[in-house]
Amino acid sequence: MPLFMFVVSNTAFAAEAASEEPSAFLLFLGRFHPLFVHLPIGFLIIAFLLECFSRLQRFHEVRHATSLVLLLGTISAVAAALLGYFLSFEGGYDEDALFWHQWFGIGVAVTAAIAYYLKIRSEGKVNMARKAYIPALSVSMVSLMAAGHLGGNLTHGSEYLTQYMPGPLRTLAGLPVQTKTVAKPITNIQEAVLYTDIVHPIFEERCISCHNPEKKKGDLLMHNFADLMKGGEDGKVLVAGKSAESSLYKHITLPLEHDDHMPPKGKKQLTKAQIELIRWWIDEGASPDKKVAQAKIDEPVKEALAKMGVSSEDEGKPTGIFAKQVAPANAASIATLKKAGFMVMSISQDNHYLQVKFTAAENTFGAEQIKNLLTVAQQVAWLDLSDAKLTPEGLKDLSKLPNLTRLRMDKTNITDEYLAHLKGLPNLEYLNLYNTQVSDKGLAQLASLKNLKTLYLWQTQVSPEGVQNLQKQIPGLVANTGWVEKDTISTAQKNSQVKVVSQKK
Repeated sequence: MPLFMFVVSNTAFAAEAASEEPSAFLLFLGRFHPLFVHLPIGFLIIAFLLECFSRLQRFHEVRHATSLVLLLGTISAVAAALLGYFLSFEGGYDEDALFWHQWFGIGVAVTAAIAYYLKIRSEGKVNMARKAYIPALSVSMVSLMAAGHLGGNLTHGSEYLTQYMPGPLRTLAGLPVQTKTVAKPITNIQEAVLYTDIVHPIFEERCISCHNPEKKKGDLLMHNFADLMKGGEDGKVLVAGKSAESSLYKHITLPLEHDDHMPPKGKKQLTKAQIELIRWWIDEGASPDKKVAQAKIDEPVKEALAKMGVSSEDEGKPTGIFAKQVAPANAASIATLKKAGFMVMSISQDNHYLQVKFTAAENTFGAEQIKNLLTVAQQVAWLDLSDAKLTPEGLKDLSKLPNLTRLRMDKTNITDEYLAHLKGLPNLEYLNLYNTQVSDKGLAQLASLKNLKTLYLWQTQVSPEGVQNLQKQIPGLVANTGWVEKDTISTAQKNSQVKVVSQKK
């Protein structure tokens, strides 16, 4: 009776809520459905197995546990059904699939309750209840499998289970031959169609699982061009030629912690290159048939397109300077470096590049130190000068380190004038100037570092305008300033093609 009253009262409560706009509390409860839905699956399967094994003399005693497990399965099935009903208020699901999933879920709860009742009534007796018990439990299991399958379709799409099914199994199951093929590397990038060959595969990999005819999150469909252009419940998501005004682009560039960031936190995220390609396609008019050869290509897009031609065999191979081999450093040179106060370590067993940290007690990085460092100039890829006392004599020959990709100069006496010595580092990707006196004048000295991707500027004298000016000259540069909280980044910053990453001080 208490269970019956619980179901009746909560169902009435839900029905009343469904007649109006659902409350935030019900939506909150609905989010627990994915957690609770696994409980009846486990309990009812165990109850069914216990019942089967108890028919064997060897396992006859396990029959005493069946009633308790079946009761737990019934209670959790009722809870999962109610929470699933609350979750359905959010919308965005295929109505037919949702209808059958909902009723099969209710069927699981009802038949499990009936099976439990019959089990109790038939304990130690041979009566009608005992004869009806096994059929009721079997119907509950069938309903459980159907509800689970439909729930998987709602969450992952109807082809989730069968997407990679081998051809013979598909034929045996009566399914059509799989026509979907794995995307192949683009061999002629100039003839590639922006939407069909570049952007749609990104949507298919990252977005369509939640934006398809069976799971229309936000009423937005992304499985084809026509539906994508229609937009969702808040209107159009694309403004042709204007990525900054397109809500689709805004959502994929929001901070990961933001509630409106897409894909949601926990899902596989878009890469920086994929975001650049989507931005580029929108700015080029969001056309369904425009080719790469007909579009303007900026530097970030050029880098992203270069990766499109990489075959699966090349994935994971070194890139940049690490794609080329250098000879091992002279052992005597390394010994001299260590004696002069440098810590020297290999970056990887696959190459001869070195990471070097200056740790000398006197702390002055001058002419003698750079002279020693240049004996391994080809091998130095990472250099750490943090906390060092820098001199013009020590810095003027830094440009003779052609393969330097990472440079730490945080907590040093570096000045704007000193930064001029970095102009000759074509492969520099990472620069840390935290807690220095560098200003906008110094940032202007870095404009020639076109490969610079990450710049740390915490506790410096630079201004937002200075940072944004540099980012205009180095597309794709991420400057970490530490000025504001993550959620208070200015609209101008959000809408720019580059990002200023801000963290708590």
